[in-house]
Amino acid sequence: MSEVLRNDIFRYTAGLPVQQGFYRLCKSKPENPQFYLPNLLVSETELDSRLPAYFADYVVSSSRSSVHDYLVGSVGAFDETVRGLINAGNSGINIELRIIPTLANYMELDKIIEFSSRVFSNINQISLMGLESIGWARKNWSSIFIEHDSYSEKILSAIGSAQRAGIPLKIFNYPLCHLPERAWEFATQSISDWKNYYPKECDECTQRSSCAGYFSSSKGRFHQPPRPIL
Repeated sequence: MSEVLRNDIFRYTAGLPVQQGFYRLCKSKPENPQFYLPNLLVSETELDSRLPAYFADYVVSSSRSSVHDYLVGSVGAFDETVRGLINAGNSGINIELRIIPTLANYMELDKIIEFSSRVFSNINQISLMGLESIGWARKNWSSIFIEHDSYSEKILSAIGSAQRAGIPLKIFNYPLCHLPERAWEFATQSISDWKNYYPKECDECTQRSSCAGYFSSSKGRFHQPPRPIL
């Protein structure tokens, strides 16, 4: 199955095989659609050249298997992710690499980027993404969430690592008031409305129109207090 993100972007949530779905959508959708395949473990080394450009987004939580497996909640997940990324890159799939900072990995954000840029090919974008308080994360919030202000320098180091590697970096799901000002130019609003929630304190903020805001699921104790920029 697929989710329409925009009139020319589709996010697949199903596993392999997916090519049949590509062909069906290509018959009725725009001339150059883009397909997103989240955390797809690409097992084939060659893909059909008749298919349109498509992308895979992978979450890499650490350059260490033990930390990645812990945060993903599955033993062996790191090895599978690495194999999938190598195969996807070698197959010409455009890769979006996603990193979600937590208490377990915030110290190694720059190392994750350096590791990924050296090991994987065809990474088109690195996305630094705020932690959402749903599912496993919500149940373990006190042990994995770290306040954004606590690792501002690590965010800037991650930006530096991406720039040295020549890979574009974007920051999602962070309110500007909790980012260092030098990182604002990398902050991006989500295309999903439910990820752009603004508490009433944000009404007087001069940066509200360009701010990513908060997750709507973060209402209450799961987000840091807004600090309007006046």
